[in-house]
Amino acid sequence: MEKLGSEDVRLCKCMNVNRPMEGRNHSIDLLRIVFMILVVMLHINLFGGLIKNANGSENILFKFMVNFNEEISIIAVNVLSVHGSYLRVKLIH
Repeated sequence: MEKLGSEDVRLCKCMNVNRPMEGRNHSIDLLRIVFMILVVMLHINLFGGLIKNANGSENILFKFMVNFNEEISIIAVNVLSVHGSYLRVKLIH
């Protein structure tokens, strides 16, 4: 077995092999919570009949708010799926 030279030890320190676990990023966690709430709102809109009621409504503001909420919620679903995939890949490597 070879002995490690000072250059090898320096290389290991540069690579930060014994680094501590990184802490949680609370702003990312807060963003995930907001997106999860938007996903729940999307399901309420779809299965609660709010979208059907909005399409039959005469109130333009109500239609706009329901459709805007639906679009933002769909974006939230996409962001959560991409973020979840990123975390899985990060754990594997």
